[in-house]
Amino acid sequence: TLNDWRFARMEFFIEKTLKGDGSNSYVLVNQDMEIIEEVALFLQDLERRNLAPNTVKLYCRNLKKFYEWVNKKKLNIFETSIKELIYFTDYLREQNLSPESINNINATVKSFYQFFYQIGGYYVPLFDKNQTIYKVERQRPKSFFQHSDLLTLKTRSKQKDKRLYPRDLEELERAIKLLYKEEPLQFRNLLMFKLLYSTGLRVGECLNLRIYDFSEPEMDKSFGYLKVIQHSFQYHIDHSIKTLEREIPIRMSLINELDEYIQRFRPSNAQVDTIFVNHRGTNKGSYMKRASVEKFFNKLSTYTGIKCTPHMLRHTFASLLKESGVMDDLYISKLLGHSSVTTTSDIYTHIDLNTLTASYEHFIKNMKGMGF
Repeated sequence: TLNDWRFARMEFFIEKTLKGDGSNSYVLVNQDMEIIEEVALFLQDLERRNLAPNTVKLYCRNLKKFYEWVNKKKLNIFETSIKELIYFTDYLREQNLSPESINNINATVKSFYQFFYQIGGYYVPLFDKNQTIYKVERQRPKSFFQHSDLLTLKTRSKQKDKRLYPRDLEELERAIKLLYKEEPLQFRNLLMFKLLYSTGLRVGECLNLRIYDFSEPEMDKSFGYLKVIQHSFQYHIDHSIKTLEREIPIRMSLINELDEYIQRFRPSNAQVDTIFVNHRGTNKGSYMKRASVEKFFNKLSTYTGIKCTPHMLRHTFASLLKESGVMDDLYISKLLGHSSVTTTSDIYTHIDLNTLTASYEHFIKNMKGMGF
């Protein structure tokens, strides 16, 4: 059948590439290091829609599993049916994947086919002796997408939100102190953890913070502020700011801890001015990347048995703000850097730092003894 020549005894690999703007991209290649063009086109469309690099990589990884199965079954990638995709789901079950993972993979496959349906098909080179002919592959009929819910597995119901509770935060803080005996590294990790759940920062925003992005310590004040801004120079794509630039009120005790970390524990490097830097190895003193933070949180989760990610801390921060009853959605959206409460609010309502600080201070007083 068409395309079988491409998949005979093939292995597939994900390769990282570097784009002209310095950011990373991903492609699927075969064992001869030939790029799988239709996958590359699909991933490029995802990038044009500003999906995060890690999300694009996940799509690529999911399609790798699909291509491996198609190759194993000697099928044509553009002539599969719902019946065959049900067999693919059975194949994924045999890999001991969770229903959530299987649904995620099948959703990627559906998006892949839907992309080519929308653009009118994919042109595939057909080799007939020495002549190359081009043909538009058969498009997936609409019923293919309408019946694709047959591939969705039932999953266990999840909690409505992915948040942590005060007792979880306390246990996680204790674990950081037990896991990291070296005082400088312990101080850094504990500070990062506190900062994330006390401000709702995203990982990229936290890693992008510079040593001059917070107010000076002042003995006679209870609160200072933190600036979240897109600097003219960005050390790494992991430091991207995906929300609005803003100033966030934070407790003066955290301001003091930031200052202490920089003065006492942060490895010096004249070329790097991010607050959080690496403490070990050849990269000591260099800026941190997302992978280092993920490794820290994975280790913490494994040790405590409490699932914890930076985004869960952001969600926890927002949930506690909402539950405190002292802030409405507009105030919370300003703290989190959201721009979509309502267009009218964004255009006609301006909340200054003093107003945010007063509201945040009231919130902190109500949260005493609850992880804050």
